[in-house]
Amino acid sequence: MQFPMPVRVTYLTAALTVSLLSGSAWAQKLPDGPGRKEFEEVCGACHEPEAVLGIDKMGRDGWQQKVTQMIGPGTPEQQPTIRAIVNYLVTNLGTGGANPASTAASSANTSSRAAGGKAPDYEFFKANVQPVFAKKREGQARCILCHTLGTPFRLAAMSPGATSWNEEQSRQNYQSALRLVFPGDPDSSRLLVHTLAPEAGGDPFHGGGKKFLSKQDPDWQTWAAWVRTGSEPPDTIHAADVLSFEVYRKRVEPVLLNPREGGGAEGGGVPCVSCHMTVITRMRLTPLSEGSRTWTEAQSRHNFEVVSRLVTPGQPGQSPLLQKALASSEGGSPVHTGGKYWKTKDDAEYKALVEFVESHR
Repeated sequence: MQFPMPVRVTYLTAALTVSLLSGSAWAQKLPDGPGRKEFEEVCGACHEPEAVLGIDKMGRDGWQQKVTQMIGPGTPEQQPTIRAIVNYLVTNLGTGGANPASTAASSANTSSRAAGGKAPDYEFFKANVQPVFAKKREGQARCILCHTLGTPFRLAAMSPGATSWNEEQSRQNYQSALRLVFPGDPDSSRLLVHTLAPEAGGDPFHGGGKKFLSKQDPDWQTWAAWVRTGSEPPDTIHAADVLSFEVYRKRVEPVLLNPREGGGAEGGGVPCVSCHMTVITRMRLTPLSEGSRTWTEAQSRHNFEVVSRLVTPGQPGQSPLLQKALASSEGGSPVHTGGKYWKTKDDAEYKALVEFVESHR
């Protein structure tokens, strides 16, 4: 069974839908104000009002990241529309609080330390990883030309006349980069796989092209060495030796396969597997066999090993498997690219995962 990838809407496609949206549920549920028209045209092409209005409130950086994730960076001609959408969201669904990227990284680091993990080294990042972002590579644009603008991976702009980042800016860049890596595991870290050619083990995504054609590239090796200065919490590494495979197959797999009703990632409509079978993430699931609606036992056992690495046995609150898609207001992670599926811990799917986390062989 083939599941669709989340739709990335172009402005041209969205513009064709505006006549269909006039007088719809959007018009009755959205507050008036600058940017509403652009918001309806673009976001309304795929999402129902509840899917957007139900998202946890975020600051400007959070909404900029979400809009870029959904529709891409846009062409120069589309920038005014994108800015209008972001401004509208910040005005009506913003928090005015701290940078969510920094909050996410800080929370992740706190959780990692609490469970015995170690974040990659900051000094190594500043001295060796960060210079690559500003480096001119033959035939390619510098990373900073895009990533100091409106992209999910947001680097600090250097001070006027400067050729490198100051301490405060470097700390900001470090926090942003942490969100794209898994300590100790370069091959599962988006910072490294997005920029690596697919034939060398990278994924097909990265609007800025493939910076590294091989893992032997010295700069890729430098980034990998930095990621290896960190480590996973030790109690997650061998979780598969403790947890029940039978409970996993009975309770967790239906959650991963559930298409959910609604529009887009935030409100549902896209099952976990639509991304996690294709995108290189920490939870990279085995693709379903052609025509199949579920995994074979052998495939399930492989997925069980993968999923278990996101679990701290007996501790749902320390397990990324549960925290990523749980609303941040309920204690979930501040950011999950695939959206927030569970508004409360009373959600049946969340409880099913708790049962797995608390299971034993």
